[in-house]
Amino acid sequence: MALPINIEELIHGQSIEWDKFVVARDYRNRRIGDFLKELHLTEGRGTGVPKIYRALERNGSPMPVLETDPDCNYFLTVIYAHPEAKSNQASNQDNIQNINSLDDINDLLMYLSNQASNQASNQASDQVKSLISDNFGDKAELILDYLSEMPRKKKEILEELLGVSLQTKNKKRYLDPLLNQNWIELTIKENPRDMNQKYQLTEKGRLLVKILKK
Repeated sequence: MALPINIEELIHGQSIEWDKFVVARDYRNRRIGDFLKELHLTEGRGTGVPKIYRALERNGSPMPVLETDPDCNYFLTVIYAHPEAKSNQASNQDNIQNINSLDDINDLLMYLSNQASNQASNQASDQVKSLISDNFGDKAELILDYLSEMPRKKKEILEELLGVSLQTKNKKRYLDPLLNQNWIELTIKENPRDMNQKYQLTEKGRLLVKILKK
């Protein structure tokens, strides 16, 4: 059986072994706590601390620092970056400068989605533009930029923007490749033939437009 410990024992970075659990005896705002538990946003049995320890151990990360004071005025958790995180970040930064395929573009978008700045170099932007033009023609960038303003119907994209007919062959030529790359998506996914159906940018698509506009 795990040994319960009082939250007051976690003073100034004193560590907890992950096979123990926290018993919170000093309740504040009980009603708010109960409300959050009903919404499944918090847990009420002190299971969070061992979960943190188990997850960090599985990941090979350093153990956290947990701090509070005798009066339980605060509870501070410090989780350190994995030792390999810095080297991986440097490697990803290098990869931004080497965009040679569509897979590289999607890898770049995945990397940028996890960055606070979402910034790519001008060199990367030029490489991305070239690859998109080579693989999808000069209309793809035009479509992506058009959808960055708002979702659009197929008629708006094909007839009004590109000046082509609504024939299936044009949808397959201009829209399906962007759908397959998950750069655009349907607004009504559950019913593709809905009369109000439109196309919109995905998160990856929005990041891609930012790169293309650099």
